[in-house]
Amino acid sequence: FPSHDTTLTKVQTAFNSAVRRRDGHCVTCDITCSGNLEASHFYARGGSSGLRFYPPNVHSQCSKHHMDFHNRDQLTYATWMQRNVEQLDWMSRVRSRPVKYSQAVLKDIYDFAMNDELSRLTNYIRNLITGASDDAE
Repeated sequence: FPSHDTTLTKVQTAFNSAVRRRDGHCVTCDITCSGNLEASHFYARGGSSGLRFYPPNVHSQCSKHHMDFHNRDQLTYATWMQRNVEQLDWMSRVRSRPVKYSQAVLKDIYDFAMNDELSRLTNYIRNLITGASDDAE
C-alpha cells in the first residue's frame, strides 16, 4: 500500500497475522486450542513500544490463554518464554527504549510482515532499538 497510508493499525494487523502464520497454534499449550488465535505480546505494546513489532516478543495464543496471561496466569507464558532465556534477557534490558515509527519504518515493517520475513524483521527492530539507545547516550 502507499506509504502515506501506512497506519499503525494496518501494520499491526499485518504483523499479528504473520505471527499467527509463524506459530500456527497456541504456544502456551502447544496444541490447537478452541477459540481464535491472537498475537500476544509478552512485553505490552503500551509500556514497551520498541518491542511492539519485535517477533520474539509476540506469540500466538488462543483467546482463553491470552486473556489468562493478561488477567490471571502470567507464570505459564513466562515459563514458556524461558525456553529462550538469552532473548528474554535482551528484551528485559531494552524494553523501555523507544523506537520512532516513521512512515518509512512502518512501511518496512509492513513489508517484512506481509512477506513472512520475521527473522529479517527481528534484526531490523534490533537495529532500530540499538540505534535509538545509541542516539540517547
